Amino acid sequence: MSFLSVFHSPWALALLPLPFLLAFWRTRLRRGRALKYSSVRLFGTTKPTVWTRLSLALPWVRAAALACLIVALARPREGMESQEVISEGVDIVLALDLSGSMQALDLVPQKTLRRFAGMDAETFAKREWPRHSRLGVAKSVVADFVSKRPHDRIGLVGFAGEAQTLCPLTLDHGILREMLDAANHETIPVNGTAIGDALMNSIRRLDRSKAPSKVVVLLTDGVHNAGSVHPAQAAAVAKTLGVRIHAIGVGKRSGTQLRPAQNPFTGALFWQETPISAEDRVDEASLQEVARTTGGLYFRATDGQRLGQIYDEIDKMEKSEIRTRTFTKYRELYRPWLLLGAILLLGELLLGRTRLLRAP
Repeated sequence: MSFLSVFHSPWALALLPLPFLLAFWRTRLRRGRALKYSSVRLFGTTKPTVWTRLSLALPWVRAAALACLIVALARPREGMESQEVISEGVDIVLALDLSGSMQALDLVPQKTLRRFAGMDAETFAKREWPRHSRLGVAKSVVADFVSKRPHDRIGLVGFAGEAQTLCPLTLDHGILREMLDAANHETIPVNGTAIGDALMNSIRRLDRSKAPSKVVVLLTDGVHNAGSVHPAQAAAVAKTLGVRIHAIGVGKRSGTQLRPAQNPFTGALFWQETPISAEDRVDEASLQEVARTTGGLYFRATDGQRLGQIYDEIDKMEKSEIRTRTFTKYRELYRPWLLLGAILLLGELLLGRTRLLRAP
């Protein structure tokens, strides 16, 4: 910021030399004034008093007072630069599977699970299971995804045997995260996996959106087996409305998965391998078709690290257009100058007409 830009009316500063020129002129003029007296011998040993010397400074006090008033007229100010963010963001609905199968523990490395082998089953179920289940890992990854998109409106739809809007599209991501934290397998007490209904619910959240890009990120670990709308029908509607769907399937494709079990005699927790049945597998063909129909992508996550990478990829693909506009706010600083000038001028007037009065 330049020197002149700190004044609202910098042209007034051109008047600053004038008071001091007038003071100099008055001082020179006074030197020629005198009272005629027959002899000054009587005053030969008299020294000028402090008041006499101060009277000589009165023109300069008035000049200083006028200079302060001129500075106040120029209106000094302090600039504080600010930026206004103008976002043309992406409206995103996160459709999250809350069915009972999301309580499986196959996204966590076995070395992590082994740390809990000697833990009391009740303690594990309350403290560790919610964090390390498929749902717990997914919630952690989703929360991180939300934190990276502060300028986008994001909503949350949860589904099991039916679908519910847990949080509408909002820029208040604090509320969104609270709803995400509270979501669990008991939020929707209806068994099943209504993927089609979840997609339709998400699409309705975006129906009136004016954002240049509208996206649904679907995460599920199962097969569509509930609800009234088939995923393919929902995908067709999404395509018509310009909504892109990215689908994520979580869980192992085959083999076994670890499930916690409790020793009936000691109460100790141990891990039991159970085969992954057809009901436990993701319907990848259906999810791939949904994503392809709407111009989105399908991803598969078999562990927490891969799930985090998938959301990072989606974050990079669905970028918001962020523009900034810089402007400056000013705080006025003329009042101290105005007050100082008034005090000096008042003092000069009072002293010049009382104690420092001169004649002629």
